[in-house]
Amino acid sequence: MGTEVDSSDLERLRDSADVRDLIRRREGLVARTRRSWLIAATVMLALGAGLLSIVFTERHFPDREYVYLSKGIIHEDESDFVFAGLRLDEPKMNILVGPDSGCDDSEPGECIAGAPVRKVEDPIMKRVNPTYLYLSETRGDYFVVEVEGGRRVYRFDGSRAIKPILNTHVFHALAVMLIMVGLAGFYLARRW
Repeated sequence: MGTEVDSSDLERLRDSADVRDLIRRREGLVARTRRSWLIAATVMLALGAGLLSIVFTERHFPDREYVYLSKGIIHEDESDFVFAGLRLDEPKMNILVGPDSGCDDSEPGECIAGAPVRKVEDPIMKRVNPTYLYLSETRGDYFVVEVEGGRRVYRFDGSRAIKPILNTHVFHALAVMLIMVGLAGFYLARRW
């Protein structure tokens, strides 16, 4: 018995039902394997493309946050703009200089230009209690919110870009890896 099979023996083997069944099963296995690689490659490409689009969206279109400031609570009988001209860095005390009484400037803090000084706390300054709101959408130049003891007028104070929460470098590397694995899967499915 030789190790070589001539063409007539090969034809007789193909006529055998067992050999035909074996060949069909092998071809079916190859087709299923190829289909599995194609499905896996398609999923990898889809996931990689999705992650890549998230990375580019987060990097190029950052979210904005709108800042609104209320300087204090406004009472019912007051105008909405009672705090409008007030700067938050102003001192809370006003200095009132009385008429010239012959005061000398040797006592610092008690005389200004020879006049006695009285410090009086401004009643509006007592109520200054700044509150900031950070909103994801703009609400115009100002808006009013009812609170306990009156209302607050929130004025637009600016906006700022919010840094992306996602670590885009990790997602970028993962997206490239998934795309490369997907392309390799298509190559392997074709070669199988």
